[in-house]
Amino acid sequence: MKRFFKFIIPFVILGCLTFLFFKIKAKLNEKRKVEEATAMLPYVSFLSIEGDAVKINQAVNKVKYIVFFNSDCEHCQAEAILLADNFEEFENSDVYFLSNEPLENIRAFKEKYLKGQHGFQVGSIDPKVSSGVFGVHTFPYVMIYGKDNKLLKTFKGEVKLEALTTYTKL
Repeated sequence: MKRFFKFIIPFVILGCLTFLFFKIKAKLNEKRKVEEATAMLPYVSFLSIEGDAVKINQAVNKVKYIVFFNSDCEHCQAEAILLADNFEEFENSDVYFLSNEPLENIRAFKEKYLKGQHGFQVGSIDPKVSSGVFGVHTFPYVMIYGKDNKLLKTFKGEVKLEALTTYTKL
């Protein structure tokens, strides 16, 4: 019996290590794929709160802020209030608030936390696009694209206003 365990235990350990190696490698490949896909602003569309299909503006004259949120997330709510209260800082930028939730939840979020701010585009995006293309797995998740549509910065979690507004002046 001891001899049996002498052979089985190393194989079990080797099997576990091999499994972990391939899981880590797959995760790194996924991360690299997302970095390549988001280096330039991808051509994606979302459903506006009015129910229209809208494409993210590809024009090269404005900085673009894409904020992925969940309406139940307290950090997302605080981020929305912060941006709405300082809307004038983003007048020359395109700001998109996108969520995977139903449109009713998104409308309620906009009315409550964006205070009816009409300058921000708010809508629903396919979960496959948000996680598969943009790599969004946590909220809030902010991506900033420059006037040339190149990714400038990605923020995971709540962000201070100063960190966001430094990119509006570029």
